[in-house]
Formats: sequence, structure tokens, C-alpha cells
Amino acid sequence: MDALKIYGSSSSQGQKLKDMMEDVRVRTMVNVKFNIQHIVLRVLFMQLGMSFTVSVFAYFFTQGQISSSILIAILFLIGELFTPVGKLAVFYHMAFDGVITSNSIAEFLNENLIVKDEGTKELTEAPQKIKFKNISFAYEDKEALFNNLNLAINRGEHIALVGESGSGKTTIFNLLLRFFDVKDGEILFDNCNIKEYKLKELRKLIAYVSQDTYLFHGTIKENLLLANPKATEEELISATKSANIHSFIESLPEGYDSFVGERGVNFSGGQRQRISIARALLKNAPVILLDEATASVDSENEEAIKNALDILLENKTSITIAHRLNTIEYADKIIVLSKGKIVEEGTHTELMTNKAAYYNLLKAQNITKIGEN
Repeated sequence: MDALKIYGSSSSQGQKLKDMMEDVRVRTMVNVKFNIQHIVLRVLFMQLGMSFTVSVFAYFFTQGQISSSILIAILFLIGELFTPVGKLAVFYHMAFDGVITSNSIAEFLNENLIVKDEGTKELTEAPQKIKFKNISFAYEDKEALFNNLNLAINRGEHIALVGESGSGKTTIFNLLLRFFDVKDGEILFDNCNIKEYKLKELRKLIAYVSQDTYLFHGTIKENLLLANPKATEEELISATKSANIHSFIESLPEGYDSFVGERGVNFSGGQRQRISIARALLKNAPVILLDEATASVDSENEEAIKNALDILLENKTSITIAHRLNTIEYADKIIVLSKGKIVEEGTHTELMTNKAAYYNLLKAQNITKIGEN
């Protein structure tokens, strides 16, 4: 659901999911009713048949025409009568489980948000400065990740976040997008707490390109228009051309009306990433969050994605989570995180000269690469 929240489409897509769920429920119940009716009729006819048969053989026994052993055998066979009754119970439980599942999905869609959307201010332009001021935060039932974290990002700066797994890189994204709220401190856009802005307005200014691109079951065009439902055909094509994915889309039999499949299974990782970048281009947000988009693609796709990212990041404020440190040498500032604390920051050249945390991370990564080769 994160992609829906970022692109401001959670309500419309959520309604589509509810409609699909209701359609499945109705179809399931029709099928269950048919099967129940079928079983009931079969049970009824079997009961009548068995009752008649037992009555006849009981009469024969009283007349001395059959032995007691034959009558006992017939009575044992009555147990077979309950086989279809058992099947009826199975169908009942299937229907009951379907209702329970349906209710669970509905509860998920209607659950209270983790953050409260109580802001009233509009956001009409990009902030000149984004500031994390004395931030403290902990995920539920876990130790504090941030204690008095401070970070400032100027408009147009390209910032890279590096550090070991669990150091807090993704959490910075989550807090900026208000998937979670800080426990103490505040995140400021030009000295105004982001909680004061409408949630939809806040997220309208931010585009997110994740490492694991999520595409919804639908057409390529529908997935792209999540970012900007009012985009023209020319804007759509311009975005896909900039993302180096237009030619591929045009080569498909249905073009932009081609179905991507659930989670984009019909496309490669590189193709999904470029569609995601095109979506971000179409949104044209002034703040870009990147969870290193080239981390899990081949060299050919990596070059195409890098070129697309250069266009995406032009004149934008960006924050990149870096997994491969050789990809963020361009950054205006590199922030090194460790256990929720900023242990070092500066340019690539400055940090390499310091020969401290960043230098050691890069050195360890290069040694690992040499070992793999």
C-alpha cells in the first residue's frame, strides 16, 4: 500500500480492491449455495432410499425371510449415509472461511492510519530546506533507533545515506513520508513542522523510486497514471522516453494498454525500474527518494537506468539510500549512519581522506567484490 500512499491513490485503488473482493465474495457464495443445494438433494434422496431399503429388509426379517446377520450388515451400511452430510459440512466451512477472510481484508482496508492526518496547510512549492531536528524514534515494541538525530538538506542537494543494515536509512524515508511519526523532535520544511501540512499535500511533493518496484495488476498506462491521473498523452510519452522505456512499451502488441501482471511479473527487474522512474518523472515532484534503483539489475539495464535517473534528478532535491558505495560518488553530501546515529558526513573525497567509517565501508565492499571474482 506504500506506493498507493506516495502517489495519493490509496483511496481509489483501495475502493477497487474492495469492489474486487465483493465480486469474489458474491461469486463464491453463489457457487457455495449451488453446491449446498446439490448436496441437500442428494442427502434427501439417499435418506429416503436407505430408509425404504431398511424398512423392506426389516419386514423380510420379521417374516423370517432373511437372517439376523444380513440385517446387521444392512444396518452397518447406514453409516455410509453420513458421507454426503460430511461433505455438506465441508462446504459450510468453506463459505464461513470466505466470509472471515473477506471481513479481515475489509478491516485491513479500513484500519486506522498509524499517523493522523490533522494538518491544514497547503504546500505550493518545494521547501528551501528539509530539516530533521532532534529526532527520536522507535518502532513499536523495539528499542529506540534515533535519539536526537539532526540532519539538514538544502534545496537542490543530492544526499546519499550509507550504513549497515538496520542503521536507520529506510526509517528516514518512512519519517519524511509520514508512514510513521517521530516520537520527539520535528521534521521541518522551511521551519514548518510537516505535521501541519495535509498528508496528501506533503506526499504530492515527494516521488519515491524503490529497489523493489511495485506495479499493480493493470495496464502500463494505468500504472503510470497513478503518479499523475491528469497527464496528457504527450507528457506520458515524454516521461517514458526519458526513462528509456518507451521503445520497449511500443514493441508490445498492446503498447501502453499491455497488462503488467500482478507485481509486474511479465517484465524484467530493469523494465519495472524504468517504468517506476517514468512514473516519478510524470509526477514531477521536487523531492526524490531513491532506494538505489540499480542495485539488482544487469549492466545493460543499469546504464539505461542511470541515464534515466540523471534526467529525473535534474534540479531536484534527492536522498539516495546507497547499497553499492561506488554509485554515490556524485553526491553533494554523504551521510554515514550506524545504529541510528550519524557518525560521519561529507563529500566522497573528504570522507576518503578521513579514512574513517565511510572509508572502511567502501574498503570492505571492494574486498568482498574481489573475493567474489
